[in-house]
Amino acid sequence: MRESLETGDFRLARNPSYSADEIKVDLARRLDHYRNVSRTLEEKEATLKIKQKAVAAAHQQLKDMAAQKKALLAKLDGIEARLKMIEATRATNDYNFDDSALARAKRTVADLDKRLDQMARFAELEGRYIESGSTVVVEPGRDVVKEIDAEFGAPEGGSTPKTTDKSL
Repeated sequence: MRESLETGDFRLARNPSYSADEIKVDLARRLDHYRNVSRTLEEKEATLKIKQKAVAAAHQQLKDMAAQKKALLAKLDGIEARLKMIEATRATNDYNFDDSALARAKRTVADLDKRLDQMARFAELEGRYIESGSTVVVEPGRDVVKEIDAEFGAPEGGSTPKTTDKSL
């Protein structure tokens, strides 16, 4: 079509009556389509590169995880071997520890018994030291200091109270 514009020969396939403007419009449409398709291709290629990098990173992460799994399994095997050695040592010791459910039940009952003893002692002491009765309300006109002085004796010389047999 470009050659047709340069030479001025506008005859194409079946319709020989194309004008130069019609050919330019068709060329512009085709050029715009080419540019859009090229831009879309570049974007898709960039997306493909990003996805390829993500896949490579995921593969590397998978390899790292597999290596960590192997390390943890090796560590677990070492722990199991150590446990077997400890169990073998325990079996040869003179002291046998009872780890059965019966022993745990005995410990639980003993703990409950201790708690009950503590609760009983606390209740007994609480009964001794807590005053029974209602709350004392002091009347606004009452002079408690004078009452204490009358009961125990007024202090001599001001600040030091007189020592008596009675005390609060």
